[in-house]
Amino acid sequence: MCAITGWHRPDFPARCDRETLLRHLIRKAQPFGDKSFGLATDLPGKDALVKYVGMPSQWLAQNSRDIGRFAKAQTLIAHARYPTQGDVVRRNCHPFKVGDWLMAHNGTLRAERLMLRSSFVPAGETDSEAAGCWLATHGFSTASLEELEGTFAIAAMSKDGAQFVLAVDEVTSLFVARIGEGILWHKSGEALESSLRAVGIQAEVQALRSQVLRFPGGRGERLDRSSNLFGARHDA
Repeated sequence: MCAITGWHRPDFPARCDRETLLRHLIRKAQPFGDKSFGLATDLPGKDALVKYVGMPSQWLAQNSRDIGRFAKAQTLIAHARYPTQGDVVRRNCHPFKVGDWLMAHNGTLRAERLMLRSSFVPAGETDSEAAGCWLATHGFSTASLEELEGTFAIAAMSKDGAQFVLAVDEVTSLFVARIGEGILWHKSGEALESSLRAVGIQAEVQALRSQVLRFPGGRGERLDRSSNLFGARHDA
């Protein structure tokens, strides 16, 4: 099992302590994945993509002076990994950069067949990156998501943060909260609720199921499949 968490352009209250919120979201992802950690943001330069081999709590401790800078991102995707495919090395850490997209995945996919038809090849050995090659080829369209075989919760953004996609199948855990025109998410509903409460934000937390949220626009699209290809495992 793994965890994805983060936000996309939420309308935070002016007094919201975004640094505290980010610490909560990251640390509360660790129970679901403690082997590696990563961040993707719409910030420039080295802050756009972080890959770290080790516990999220270790990364937080080693980068305590930098958390405030990451917390300023308008779009941020964080991932805590517990591996089922691929060694625990930097190239297999989420998020992955594929073409013009940055993406992270929680679940288990059978993606080699799709990767063979993709415009990109993975740098590592994970099912997640192989699937990302297929999805990036098709701009993370709903049709390309429908071809995935396995389980997934996926967060993806274009490098400039202008496009954002959050997609989940019918069995994988993912919870969301709307803040104005934006959104926050976490694998755990309790983690999301308590993180928001820690910074004085009251928002309804809802489970996302068989749905694609796409921004700009943010309108939910239902995933439509002719057959159920999904098992009960929640690995990454």
